[in-house]
Amino acid sequence: MGRPLIQLLRLPQWTKNLVVFFGIIFSGRLFEGAAEVQALLAFAAFCAAASGVYVINDVIDRNHDAKNPKKKHRPLAAGTLTLTAAWTLMGVLFLVALIALRFLPPGCGVVLALYLLNNIQYSFWSKHWVILDILSISFGFILRTLMGIYAISETPTLWILVCIFFLSIFLAFGKRRGELIYLASPSEYRPVLEHYTVEFLNSAMFMSACMAMVSYSLFTVLSGKNPALVLTLPNVVYGIFYYLHLVMNKSEGDEPEKVLFRHPALVVNLLVWFFLFGLIQYTDVVYFEVM
Repeated sequence: MGRPLIQLLRLPQWTKNLVVFFGIIFSGRLFEGAAEVQALLAFAAFCAAASGVYVINDVIDRNHDAKNPKKKHRPLAAGTLTLTAAWTLMGVLFLVALIALRFLPPGCGVVLALYLLNNIQYSFWSKHWVILDILSISFGFILRTLMGIYAISETPTLWILVCIFFLSIFLAFGKRRGELIYLASPSEYRPVLEHYTVEFLNSAMFMSACMAMVSYSLFTVLSGKNPALVLTLPNVVYGIFYYLHLVMNKSEGDEPEKVLFRHPALVVNLLVWFFLFGLIQYTDVVYFEVM
């Protein structure tokens, strides 16, 4: 039973929760010991809560997943794990999240409660409604960002939320496009795909990609931080366009949480962005003035 239980956690999906660390990175407190501990606790709490939500989703979607060529091997869809074991695991995960919340500011509890409500309504309602399913996914990333910010007792700025919003809908539209291309009978596996077309999703990806790049550009020069952060813009542009290339030409967008680690170019680009951002944010070795 151990392996099916681990599969039910969907560990690769935890890469999405790395967004929690944006708070400590963008606030300039990455090297503060107390802030690091709080950020790690927030990450742990969110991973536990997210896996608990995945258990709920797998219980609800087990019949649809059984028909999906990729998801049919999930423990509940394949019948290798009982519902009782799944519900028990969910309870343990939510308990772990609650224990972690005891050491975090109250705002983190509100964020996790909203995350839970958002995912429950997604499972039962918005995932069946065109566009609303995308916005619900995006809201989940905004909540991840807020979790990391509140964990270190900082106040969120509109700039980081706008950047995350457009980047997340870009990835979500890419995911829907990947599913539409990959699945033989898309609407049978995910009914909302009946309302999407490749042409529409291509346009939606282009528009959201443009908005994500524009938002980040404005963040670098208007957020009150060192305007030299504009030097990190080429990395953001490269990452978005490279990902767009993978979705449009390689049809890889159906599992965005795995794409990053499949392609060394994206990993190197992310590391270079992180290095440049840290160098400018934490040392002011380069400083520009906004005219």
